[in-house]
Amino acid sequence: FLIQDGPFGSCENKYCGLGRHCVISRQTGQAECACMDLCKRHYKPVCGSDGEFYENHCEVHRAACLKTQKITIVHNEDCFFKGKYR
Repeated sequence: FLIQDGPFGSCENKYCGLGRHCVISRQTGQAECACMDLCKRHYKPVCGSDGEFYENHCEVHRAACLKTQKITIVHNEDCFFKGKYR
């Protein structure tokens, strides 16, 4: 199980990258990076290189983390008309 650490804990200087955040492991007490549970809800749609349609950039980075694959933002109009919505 993982819990988020406060601002003065060992996550203070740990950078986890886009779509991830720092948590403290209950088992080890060590700072670890984990995929974000949720992104802030704001609608600025983008298409991912995986052919999916995402609500915003954060959702692309979160999906890349969860799928453990690189997903980049693509500028392809077909995605907006034919793509799936996430």
